[in-house]
Amino acid sequence: KARFLHLHTVDKGVKAGRNLKAGAPLGTVGSTGRSGGPHLHYEILSPAGKILNPLDIHGTKPFFIPAGLKKRFQAQVKTYQSKLKAY
Repeated sequence: KARFLHLHTVDKGVKAGRNLKAGAPLGTVGSTGRSGGPHLHYEILSPAGKILNPLDIHGTKPFFIPAGLKKRFQAQVKTYQSKLKAY
């Protein structure tokens, strides 16, 4: 079971217990409590309700940036970090 929290709005087709395809819109993100800004909180629960680490679940693999793209990725990160600092 998965939970998506901190949503501002939920799309019409999203209902509790319904399966979603990867990339399907959930709604719009919001900011609740003392959050640093709008974000989506995603968690996976065991059948007993315990919060699980998604990387520990069978079949879930961490994503690694291919070595040939790493420099390009790091340059893009620096660009966005500069924009955030200026904001």
